[in-house]
Amino acid sequence: MSAPSLDGLQLRSGPDPVADLTMGLYEWRGDVWGVLSGAGHRRGYVTGTRTGDTVVLALATLDDAGRARGLEVRGIVLEHDGQVALDMDWDIAPARLVSAGWLDPGGPPPPPDARPGPTGVARLVEIDEHNLQDVLRVRTAPHQEDYVADNGRSIAEGLLCTPPGWYRAVYDADVCVGFVMLAHFDDPAHELYHRYHGWYLWRLLIGAAHQRRGYATQVMHLVYRHIDEQGGPRRLTTSWNPDLGGPGRFYLGLGFEPTGEIDDGEIVAVLARWPEPAEPNAGATT
Repeated sequence: MSAPSLDGLQLRSGPDPVADLTMGLYEWRGDVWGVLSGAGHRRGYVTGTRTGDTVVLALATLDDAGRARGLEVRGIVLEHDGQVALDMDWDIAPARLVSAGWLDPGGPPPPPDARPGPTGVARLVEIDEHNLQDVLRVRTAPHQEDYVADNGRSIAEGLLCTPPGWYRAVYDADVCVGFVMLAHFDDPAHELYHRYHGWYLWRLLIGAAHQRRGYATQVMHLVYRHIDEQGGPRRLTTSWNPDLGGPGRFYLGLGFEPTGEIDDGEIVAVLARWPEPAEPNAGATT
Protein backbone atom coordinates (compact mmCIF):
# COMPACT_ATOMS: atom_id res chain seq x y z
CA MET A 1 0.00 0.00 0.00
CA SER A 2 1.45 3.38 -1.01
CA ALA A 3 2.02 6.08 1.56
CA PRO A 4 -0.58 8.88 1.73
CA SER A 5 0.04 12.03 -0.30
CA LEU A 6 1.25 15.26 1.27
CA ASP A 7 -0.54 17.37 -1.34
CA GLY A 8 -2.39 20.19 0.37
CA LEU A 9 -1.09 19.61 3.89
CA GLN A 10 -0.68 22.54 6.21
CA LEU A 11 1.56 22.17 9.24
CA ARG A 12 1.26 24.54 12.17
CA SER A 13 3.64 25.45 14.94
CA GLY A 14 2.87 27.06 18.29
CA PRO A 15 1.54 27.86 20.76
CA ASP A 16 3.91 30.83 21.03
CA PRO A 17 2.20 33.50 18.84
CA VAL A 18 5.57 35.04 17.98
CA ALA A 19 6.88 31.76 16.65
CA ASP A 20 3.57 30.58 15.20
CA LEU A 21 4.28 29.42 11.67
CA THR A 22 2.46 27.51 8.99
CA MET A 23 3.86 25.50 6.12
CA GLY A 24 1.91 24.24 3.12
CA LEU A 25 3.39 21.07 1.61
CA TYR A 26 3.02 19.52 -1.83
CA GLU A 27 4.79 16.70 -3.61
CA TRP A 28 5.25 15.22 -7.06
CA ARG A 29 7.12 11.99 -7.77
CA GLY A 30 9.29 12.20 -4.70
CA ASP A 31 9.97 15.95 -4.82
CA VAL A 32 8.50 17.98 -1.95
CA TRP A 33 8.10 21.74 -1.83
CA GLY A 34 6.19 24.30 0.18
CA VAL A 35 5.90 27.83 1.51
CA LEU A 36 6.68 28.82 5.08
CA SER A 37 4.47 31.61 6.42
CA GLY A 38 4.12 33.45 9.70
CA ALA A 39 2.20 36.45 11.01
CA GLY A 40 0.41 36.69 7.69
CA HIS A 41 3.61 36.98 5.67
CA ARG A 42 5.55 34.56 3.49
CA ARG A 43 8.71 33.69 5.44
CA GLY A 44 10.52 31.22 3.30
CA TYR A 45 10.50 28.50 0.70
CA VAL A 46 10.93 24.81 1.45
CA THR A 47 12.22 22.06 -0.80
CA GLY A 48 12.98 18.43 -0.15
CA THR A 49 12.49 14.81 -1.06
CA ARG A 50 10.37 11.91 0.07
CA THR A 51 11.17 8.21 0.10
CA GLY A 52 8.32 6.06 1.34
CA ASP A 53 7.24 7.48 4.69
CA THR A 54 10.41 9.51 5.25
CA VAL A 55 10.55 13.19 4.31
CA VAL A 56 13.72 15.30 4.30
CA LEU A 57 13.21 19.05 3.95
CA ALA A 58 15.57 22.01 3.65
CA LEU A 59 14.65 25.61 4.37
CA ALA A 60 15.76 27.29 1.16
CA THR A 61 15.43 30.86 2.45
CA LEU A 62 15.67 32.56 5.82
CA ASP A 63 12.95 34.11 7.92
CA ASP A 64 13.02 37.91 7.50
CA ALA A 65 13.05 38.23 11.27
CA GLY A 66 15.95 35.80 11.56
CA ARG A 67 13.97 33.29 13.63
CA ALA A 68 14.34 30.44 11.15
CA ARG A 69 17.85 29.34 10.32
CA GLY A 70 18.93 27.48 7.26
CA LEU A 71 18.51 23.87 8.36
CA GLU A 72 17.55 20.37 7.38
CA VAL A 73 14.62 18.64 9.04
CA ARG A 74 13.29 15.11 8.81
CA GLY A 75 9.82 13.81 9.32
CA ILE A 76 7.67 10.70 9.12
CA VAL A 77 4.36 10.59 7.25
CA LEU A 78 1.56 9.24 9.43
CA GLU A 79 -2.03 8.34 8.70
CA HIS A 80 -4.68 8.09 11.40
CA ASP A 81 -8.44 7.82 11.01
CA GLY A 82 -8.20 8.89 7.40
CA GLN A 83 -6.18 12.00 8.19
CA VAL A 84 -2.61 12.55 7.06
CA ALA A 85 -0.02 14.15 9.33
CA LEU A 86 3.70 14.72 9.34
CA ASP A 87 5.50 14.04 12.60
CA MET A 88 8.41 16.46 12.50
CA ASP A 89 10.78 18.22 14.87
CA TRP A 90 11.74 21.66 13.62
CA ASP A 91 14.39 23.56 15.49
CA ILE A 92 12.65 26.93 15.57
CA ALA A 93 12.45 27.47 19.31
CA PRO A 94 10.17 27.12 21.05
CA ALA A 95 7.84 25.66 18.45
CA ARG A 96 7.66 22.14 17.07
CA LEU A 97 5.85 21.33 13.86
CA VAL A 98 4.13 18.15 14.92
CA SER A 99 0.64 18.18 13.43
CA ALA A 100 -1.00 18.74 10.10
CA GLY A 101 -4.39 19.25 8.55
CA TRP A 102 -5.73 19.92 5.08
CA LEU A 103 -5.31 23.41 3.66
CA ASP A 104 -8.84 23.20 2.33
CA PRO A 105 -11.17 23.11 5.36
CA GLY A 106 -13.57 21.04 3.30
CA GLY A 107 -11.18 18.12 3.28
CA PRO A 108 -8.35 16.75 1.17
CA PRO A 109 -8.03 17.92 -2.42
CA PRO A 110 -9.46 15.64 -5.09
CA PRO A 111 -7.07 13.14 -6.66
CA PRO A 112 -5.80 13.84 -10.17
CA ASP A 113 -8.52 13.37 -12.77
CA ALA A 114 -8.44 9.69 -13.70
CA ARG A 115 -10.87 9.76 -16.63
CA PRO A 116 -9.44 7.85 -19.60
CA GLY A 117 -7.62 9.70 -22.31
CA PRO A 118 -4.86 11.93 -20.81
CA THR A 119 -1.96 11.81 -23.20
CA GLY A 120 0.39 14.47 -21.85
CA VAL A 121 -0.40 16.67 -24.88
CA ALA A 122 -2.12 20.01 -24.31
CA ARG A 123 -4.66 21.67 -26.59
CA LEU A 124 -6.62 24.92 -26.27
CA VAL A 125 -10.42 24.77 -26.32
CA GLU A 126 -13.04 27.51 -26.40
CA ILE A 127 -15.08 27.89 -23.22
CA ASP A 128 -18.86 27.62 -23.46
CA GLU A 129 -21.81 26.41 -21.42
CA HIS A 130 -20.77 22.78 -21.97
CA ASN A 131 -17.33 22.97 -20.36
CA LEU A 132 -17.59 26.05 -18.12
CA GLN A 133 -18.03 24.02 -14.94
CA ASP A 134 -14.97 21.91 -15.77
CA VAL A 135 -12.93 25.08 -16.19
CA LEU A 136 -14.19 26.62 -12.94
CA ARG A 137 -13.27 23.47 -11.01
CA VAL A 138 -9.61 23.70 -12.03
CA ARG A 139 -7.72 25.48 -9.27
CA THR A 140 -4.07 26.12 -8.61
CA ALA A 141 -2.32 24.91 -5.45
CA PRO A 142 -3.26 26.97 -2.37
CA HIS A 143 0.27 28.29 -1.90
CA GLN A 144 0.14 29.69 -5.45
CA GLU A 145 -3.10 31.61 -5.04
CA ASP A 146 -1.21 34.87 -4.45
CA TYR A 147 0.23 34.59 -7.95
CA VAL A 148 -2.77 33.92 -10.19
CA ALA A 149 -6.50 34.61 -9.95
CA ASP A 150 -9.04 31.81 -10.11
CA ASN A 151 -10.59 31.03 -13.48
CA GLY A 152 -14.01 32.48 -12.66
CA ARG A 153 -12.53 35.90 -11.93
CA SER A 154 -10.30 35.68 -15.00
CA ILE A 155 -13.25 34.96 -17.31
CA ALA A 156 -15.22 37.85 -15.81
CA GLU A 157 -12.29 40.24 -16.27
CA GLY A 158 -11.73 38.94 -19.79
CA LEU A 159 -15.33 39.78 -20.69
CA LEU A 160 -15.61 43.15 -18.94
CA CYS A 161 -12.19 44.77 -19.21
CA THR A 162 -10.84 46.82 -22.10
CA PRO A 163 -9.31 45.37 -24.15
CA PRO A 164 -11.29 42.16 -23.68
CA GLY A 165 -9.38 38.97 -23.03
CA TRP A 166 -8.80 36.14 -25.47
CA TYR A 167 -9.09 33.06 -23.28
CA ARG A 168 -9.12 29.30 -23.67
CA ALA A 169 -9.34 26.22 -21.50
CA VAL A 170 -6.32 23.92 -21.54
CA TYR A 171 -7.28 20.30 -22.17
CA ASP A 172 -5.43 17.03 -22.30
CA ALA A 173 -7.80 14.73 -24.20
CA ASP A 174 -11.11 15.19 -22.34
CA VAL A 175 -9.57 16.45 -19.07
CA CYS A 176 -9.44 20.18 -18.34
CA VAL A 177 -6.01 20.87 -16.84
CA GLY A 178 -5.73 24.65 -16.97
CA PHE A 179 -6.59 28.07 -18.35
CA VAL A 180 -4.81 30.76 -20.36
CA MET A 181 -5.81 34.34 -21.24
CA LEU A 182 -4.22 37.02 -23.42
CA ALA A 183 -4.97 40.68 -24.03
CA HIS A 184 -4.03 42.70 -27.11
CA PHE A 185 -3.07 46.30 -26.44
CA ASP A 186 -3.26 47.96 -29.86
CA ASP A 187 -4.85 51.31 -28.97
CA PRO A 188 -2.25 54.02 -28.22
CA ALA A 189 -4.90 55.89 -26.23
CA HIS A 190 -5.13 53.05 -23.67
CA GLU A 191 -3.44 53.93 -20.39
CA LEU A 192 -1.41 50.70 -20.44
CA TYR A 193 -0.39 50.86 -24.09
CA HIS A 194 3.06 52.28 -23.35
CA ARG A 195 3.81 49.33 -21.08
CA TYR A 196 2.04 46.42 -22.73
CA HIS A 197 1.68 47.41 -26.40
CA GLY A 198 1.24 44.23 -28.37
CA TRP A 199 0.17 40.98 -26.73
CA TYR A 200 0.01 40.51 -22.98
CA LEU A 201 -0.04 37.13 -21.24
CA TRP A 202 -2.72 37.99 -18.71
CA ARG A 203 -3.27 34.64 -17.01
CA LEU A 204 -1.77 31.17 -17.10
CA LEU A 205 -3.03 28.60 -14.62
CA ILE A 206 -2.35 24.88 -14.51
CA GLY A 207 -4.40 22.93 -11.97
CA ALA A 208 -2.66 21.67 -8.86
CA ALA A 209 -3.26 18.05 -9.83
CA HIS A 210 -1.69 18.54 -13.26
CA GLN A 211 1.44 20.56 -12.59
CA ARG A 212 5.02 19.55 -13.34
CA ARG A 213 3.97 17.62 -16.44
CA GLY A 214 5.07 20.13 -19.06
CA TYR A 215 1.63 21.59 -19.79
CA ALA A 216 2.62 25.22 -19.11
CA THR A 217 5.46 25.10 -21.64
CA GLN A 218 3.16 23.49 -24.22
CA VAL A 219 0.57 26.20 -23.63
CA MET A 220 3.18 28.88 -24.25
CA HIS A 221 4.01 27.32 -27.63
CA LEU A 222 0.31 27.36 -28.48
CA VAL A 223 0.20 31.02 -27.46
CA TYR A 224 3.12 31.79 -29.78
CA ARG A 225 1.30 30.07 -32.64
CA HIS A 226 -1.91 32.00 -31.96
CA ILE A 227 -0.04 35.31 -32.03
CA ASP A 228 1.69 34.35 -35.28
CA GLU A 229 -1.66 33.48 -36.84
CA GLN A 230 -2.96 36.97 -36.04
CA GLY A 231 -0.07 38.64 -37.86
CA GLY A 232 1.64 41.80 -36.70
CA PRO A 233 4.71 42.24 -34.50
CA ARG A 234 5.95 39.40 -32.34
CA ARG A 235 5.93 40.99 -28.91
CA LEU A 236 4.58 39.35 -25.77
CA THR A 237 4.69 40.87 -22.28
CA THR A 238 3.69 39.50 -18.91
CA SER A 239 4.19 40.31 -15.24
CA TRP A 240 4.71 38.25 -12.13
CA ASN A 241 4.88 38.46 -8.36
CA PRO A 242 8.56 38.51 -7.35
CA ASP A 243 8.05 36.46 -4.18
CA LEU A 244 9.96 33.24 -3.83
CA GLY A 245 7.89 30.37 -5.09
CA GLY A 246 6.30 32.52 -7.79
CA PRO A 247 6.42 31.87 -11.54
CA GLY A 248 9.42 34.11 -12.26
CA ARG A 249 11.84 31.26 -12.86
CA PHE A 250 9.49 29.69 -15.39
CA TYR A 251 9.11 32.90 -17.42
CA LEU A 252 12.81 33.75 -17.28
CA GLY A 253 13.51 30.24 -18.57
CA LEU A 254 11.30 30.95 -21.58
CA GLY A 255 13.36 34.03 -22.42
CA PHE A 256 11.26 36.82 -20.90
CA GLU A 257 13.44 39.79 -19.99
CA PRO A 258 12.42 42.26 -17.24
CA THR A 259 11.88 45.77 -18.57
CA GLY A 260 12.68 47.44 -15.26
CA GLU A 261 9.07 48.49 -14.77
CA ILE A 262 6.92 47.44 -11.82
CA ASP A 263 3.14 47.21 -12.18
CA ASP A 264 1.18 46.90 -8.94
CA GLY A 265 4.15 45.22 -7.28
CA GLU A 266 4.77 42.84 -10.19
CA ILE A 267 7.84 42.59 -12.41
CA VAL A 268 7.05 43.47 -16.03
CA ALA A 269 8.93 41.45 -18.66
CA VAL A 270 8.89 41.13 -22.42
CA LEU A 271 9.53 38.24 -24.80
CA ALA A 272 10.60 39.55 -28.18
CA ARG A 273 11.59 36.24 -29.78
CA TRP A 274 10.26 32.70 -29.66
CA PRO A 275 11.06 29.43 -31.39
CA GLU A 276 10.99 29.26 -35.18
CA PRO A 277 8.58 28.16 -36.37
CA ALA A 278 6.12 28.80 -33.57
CA GLU A 279 4.70 25.31 -33.86
CA PRO A 280 4.41 23.15 -30.73
CA ASN A 281 4.50 19.40 -30.46
CA ALA A 282 1.05 19.71 -28.98
CA GLY A 283 -2.61 19.76 -29.90
CA ALA A 284 -4.31 22.36 -32.03
CA THR A 285 -6.00 25.53 -30.88
CA THR A 286 -9.77 25.50 -31.26
